[in-house]
Amino acid sequence: MTNTLGAVAAATPEAREAGAQMLAEGGNAFDAIVAAAVALAVTEPANSGLGGEGYGIFYDACTAQTSALCFTGVPGGLVQPAQLAGKDLIRGVHGPLVPGDVAGWCALIEEKCSKPASELLAPAIRLAEEGFEIDWPMAGGLNWMREQFHPTAHAIFVHPERPWQGGDWLRQPELAQTLRQIAEDGAAAFYCGEFAECMDGFFRESGGLLRKEDLACYQPLWQQTLHRRFGEVEVHVPAPESTGFSMLYGLELLVRLGYAVQGAGSLPALRMLIAVIGELEDCADQMAARMLPYAPEVEDAVAQLFEDETLAHVAAMLRTEAADACAPRGSHTTSLSACDRQGNLACITQTLDHAFGCGVVIPGTGVLMNSGMAWVNTDPASQRVDLVSPRRRNFLPIVPTLALDGNGRPLLALGTPGGFSIPQTTLQVYANLLFHGDDLQTAIDKPRLTVGTIVPEDGHNRRIHLEPGFSAEAYTELTEAEGDTDFHYFGKFHAVQRMPDGNTLAVNDQRIY
Repeated sequence: MTNTLGAVAAATPEAREAGAQMLAEGGNAFDAIVAAAVALAVTEPANSGLGGEGYGIFYDACTAQTSALCFTGVPGGLVQPAQLAGKDLIRGVHGPLVPGDVAGWCALIEEKCSKPASELLAPAIRLAEEGFEIDWPMAGGLNWMREQFHPTAHAIFVHPERPWQGGDWLRQPELAQTLRQIAEDGAAAFYCGEFAECMDGFFRESGGLLRKEDLACYQPLWQQTLHRRFGEVEVHVPAPESTGFSMLYGLELLVRLGYAVQGAGSLPALRMLIAVIGELEDCADQMAARMLPYAPEVEDAVAQLFEDETLAHVAAMLRTEAADACAPRGSHTTSLSACDRQGNLACITQTLDHAFGCGVVIPGTGVLMNSGMAWVNTDPASQRVDLVSPRRRNFLPIVPTLALDGNGRPLLALGTPGGFSIPQTTLQVYANLLFHGDDLQTAIDKPRLTVGTIVPEDGHNRRIHLEPGFSAEAYTELTEAEGDTDFHYFGKFHAVQRMPDGNTLAVNDQRIY
């Protein structure tokens, strides 16, 4: 459904309503996406929260410029590999990185929003204070986590009398108070104020490694974007530390392999996709093993991927692999997008890294912490440069995107959750749009595949997963069993599009996980 004011696509109706309210009250797309992002932190606690991290990408119609904002987490200043050996890095007090979401939201408010934080956070504060009605999937998630939640989370997320049911209400009054402090005093309330003191005291007592000094020195990073043109569409991704460059690399390889002339969903097309996905995954992993995201050599290494000689050489190798091979050689996240009638575009991907993060709530704050440490290399024997180090950033597969038309005008913004599969599934949606001419909803709804590890605990593998909806031949030739119907990492895109007449369109993925 088109809208003249703008559009917001997000995972929960409450978040969409929060964003739409900002547009209806004269706000821009940046206002809308902040309001929706913070509302998601309340209404989708399995996937994002104030204790999480994220990435954003934006087109500013006033300046006709694109930019990205990195607010991913970093290890605390006390972290050393030896301290993490044998520790549970998914659940418990050793799991969190320094959270970046609040810093990211506040940086966006300061730089691009037209409304104050008090207005933008008001819907989320109300939702946390008054509560909201949960559905059956959320009830199931909360019940599944019952034994995994840290005792600090029980008062909020464990039902005191019985299992959660659809139609129950979830209230988070302490989180509402933390949000009020941020609305009044900005990021300082979180990174230097009461939350920092509460977090510091809790982790000192419980044996965790984060301290208030880690919060005080945290800063989000504004970046330029990387882009490539495909026909009349220019696709933009964040610069590293996002691995979005690998998705663009995959699109370029599909062009050289002639993917556009293959029948959508045909066995030759799927083999081609699998070969390219294997290459883009290898490319990102090898770069992470050899260099850190802000090292001087990264820009040259990324540029080399797109040299004609490199693309021709790799495509030639993949052509044989795609013809002959059945196989090439993770996460709880959310993504949301917004656009407005002025032409601004915004896409944010934010995460707690695993379902409900590490399961720890900082007492007195209502803030559920991330489990980002599980995604960091903590093995000294790996001989990789990305071995965990205090407050150091590493490559991450978080890829919010936007696209401009052939005249440089805003066209669409989209992103997805999915762990290590995010570049893979984003590649497929853009391939549907660019090479098969699909409209946005069709491009998102078509069945997708993923290859290999999705979350760190999967270990290193090259298993191919196909959603239901492909041909019987595809399942027979490419997988061990017909369809991976219990596999939940094929992405869940939320996208917005600006139409030629200036109206806007929001598209939500139909997948239910």
